[in-house]
Amino acid sequence: MQKNKKLLTTLLLLIILPILVVIYIFGFGNIGIFNPVKIASNLTKPDLKSTDGRINILILGIDKRTEGNVVTSVLTDTILVASIGITEKNLTLISLPRDLWVTSKLGISGKINSVYAQYDQSKKGMIGPEGTKEVASQVLGIPIHYNVTINFEVFKKIIDTLGVLMLR
Repeated sequence: MQKNKKLLTTLLLLIILPILVVIYIFGFGNIGIFNPVKIASNLTKPDLKSTDGRINILILGIDKRTEGNVVTSVLTDTILVASIGITEKNLTLISLPRDLWVTSKLGISGKINSVYAQYDQSKKGMIGPEGTKEVASQVLGIPIHYNVTINFEVFKKIIDTLGVLMLR
């Protein structure tokens, strides 16, 4: 029972974490505290990547499990794409189901949440966020310019920063 409760808590945190981050960062835009759409639309920096007036950001919620010093699992349990319209001054969030069947750049077919952890022999390491970004871009048919990875440590820092959350 304790193991099931811990698993349920872990899954809820992985689902709620990215949503809380997006709400915290983007939700305050309506009351003028922090408005990333306004900030992005006012940028004149020429090296900011965008396509058709939109900046697309992949947001990954990572569940990295270890036993001792050995990493046993690295899955992206939450996969979101935030698309910021610079000219329209809007934000669109797209959630990709973690069980979506895809083929990675290595030619390995499987669930999209396992792409991050696929091992690339030529690079001597995991495909990671860049490989996941390529697959998500293919699935959605849009370029993805940036990516953000959030794990439990980041989640803890966000909660510590926010303080007590009152749920109604």
